[in-house]
Amino acid sequence: MLDSRRPPFFTSLVDLLRYRATKQPNDRAYVLLSDQGQEESVLTFAELDQRASDVATRLAHGQIGDRALLLFGPGLDFIIAYFGCLLAGVIAVPMIRARAFSSIAPHALR
Repeated sequence: MLDSRRPPFFTSLVDLLRYRATKQPNDRAYVLLSDQGQEESVLTFAELDQRASDVATRLAHGQIGDRALLLFGPGLDFIIAYFGCLLAGVIAVPMIRARAFSSIAPHALR
């Protein structure tokens, strides 16, 4: 018999996201803060699930195990794309976008 007091067990982040999107759709999943600590944007579990599903749909033309380069600046779009990759079975390859005036930017363009 299952113990209803035990928390659910998840085998993947996708399972956890789907559970939270169903059980806690309006709760905050992620909050982006400015350098001053002010909230810039908020993503609920339901929004994350929906937007990640949209990304996964766009990635559906590939095959499971394909790779997707994620090149984003700071923000919640990276998280959405990452979960979209997980949903689609695509391997996310995160990269940091070089800043235009950083010392590594000229090397990154070669």
